[in-house]
Amino acid sequence: MTTDVLIVGCGKIAGGYDEGRSESDFALSHAAAYRKIPSVRLMACVDPDEQALLHFSKFWNVENPYASVSAIPQESHFSVVSICTPTDRHAESVSQCFRFKPNVIFLEKPIATTASEAMKVISQCQQAGVALIVNYSRRWDLALTDFINALQEGQYGPVRKIVGYYTRGLLNNGSHLLEILLRMLGPLNVEFATLAGKGSGVLDPDIDAVMTSEKGISVHLVSTDAEDFARFEMDIHTANAEIRMLDGGLRWEVRKVQDHPEYAGYRKLGVAEPVAGQYMPVMERAISQVLAEAGGDADYSSAMDALAVQVLCETITGAAHEKRF
Repeated sequence: MTTDVLIVGCGKIAGGYDEGRSESDFALSHAAAYRKIPSVRLMACVDPDEQALLHFSKFWNVENPYASVSAIPQESHFSVVSICTPTDRHAESVSQCFRFKPNVIFLEKPIATTASEAMKVISQCQQAGVALIVNYSRRWDLALTDFINALQEGQYGPVRKIVGYYTRGLLNNGSHLLEILLRMLGPLNVEFATLAGKGSGVLDPDIDAVMTSEKGISVHLVSTDAEDFARFEMDIHTANAEIRMLDGGLRWEVRKVQDHPEYAGYRKLGVAEPVAGQYMPVMERAISQVLAEAGGDADYSSAMDALAVQVLCETITGAAHEKRF
């Protein structure tokens, strides 16, 4: 059975990241991941930028390009809708696509510009019986999942402190770290937050923050300047090891505690042991779940987790603007 797909928004995450790459490489974008599955047909795409629209439709062999969602014929039906529009268009894009009676909407993070708007989007999808999957991509990183499970099982001893590093705005990029932290530690209380840099502008600044989990684990969120270099990394300190996520999850290192060879009674971190990352396949794994949801019961777990992330983002942002110490 063929699955017909509509892609709304024709930017980098929709397909641009895979232009110039080999088809044998892991897909980094929606279109490339869909194209790897023979039963999927890219039926239509939408973008108000005529040049971007025509380039995208030609490159990915999309049958029907449209300048707007409203231009798509009323009788059209798509089993899957991928929404890759800017954040401030997400809510509108979702509501416009209900008339196509999709089984599932695959939405780029964050859900919307505000938590209240995000809650409304989820509610509308639930009322329409449309599954909503939100692309916080590290949900599909199997190496990260393995480390989260190992930490929660106590394989490295109690977690003491986590330091996360990010660039390019709290909501649009730092929120990836928050999604990981909430899965790893559960609810977080904001102790301190301060505006730290340019981020993505006034609407999405970089913010440094200190938070604590319900078990008293300290979390430090640290922004760096994206004009210098991009960074998305995390240091996890436990009683028996230091675990480092490097290069956005492309690499991992584990340094285990050992007795100090020179100073009796002291312990130190040993040599870093590399662990293979599993970030590159995340888009293909996400699309596999999207297609599975298209034939099953509507799922909202990723959307509810994304809502929790957005609430935490707003709490951190509010604390930073209030200069709450």
